[in-house]
Amino acid sequence: NNGMPGNNPNLESTDKAVTLWVKADTDLLNILEKVSGVIDENNNYTVKHDVTLKAVWIPNNYQNTTSSAYYPTLDMAVRKSATGTTVKALNNVTETLAATVEQGKSIKLDLNGKTITFSNVGVTNNGTLEVTGTSGTLTSNRNTITNSATGIFTKTGACTITGTSDAYATINNYGT
Repeated sequence: NNGMPGNNPNLESTDKAVTLWVKADTDLLNILEKVSGVIDENNNYTVKHDVTLKAVWIPNNYQNTTSSAYYPTLDMAVRKSATGTTVKALNNVTETLAATVEQGKSIKLDLNGKTITFSNVGVTNNGTLEVTGTSGTLTSNRNTITNSATGIFTKTGACTITGTSDAYATINNYGT
């Protein structure tokens, strides 16, 4: 896979060295123990081989303002954030993964003056979603927001929600 991380670690090895490509969220200690060393009961690591770790940095596009956690995608930020959380956009970004607010979860999305463009996907709200910001744009070439029968959706502030297709609704509202 051209040395890039995939779903599984990619090992390149010689007699004296191991090069390991992994995703950023991989449990490195577990992998290191298997390929190049030993971790004892006190979490002390003993090297058996030379190891080269290579990483691909992914930008933090969203911040959970309650926990200060950072996420690369809106989908991940919404899924991993607790109810009552504000997720703030940090960059202009194009999303290719749909984001879903689960039933019973309340999320505030602060656009923070940024543009979030969904490509062939959008946001599905089954819980409570507030999109806010003094500026910023949420847009998609599909339904930008689908508010389900269990969804409660509000927009506050001067931010904009738009759609770029005549074939889809900007806000497809089945809820409140």
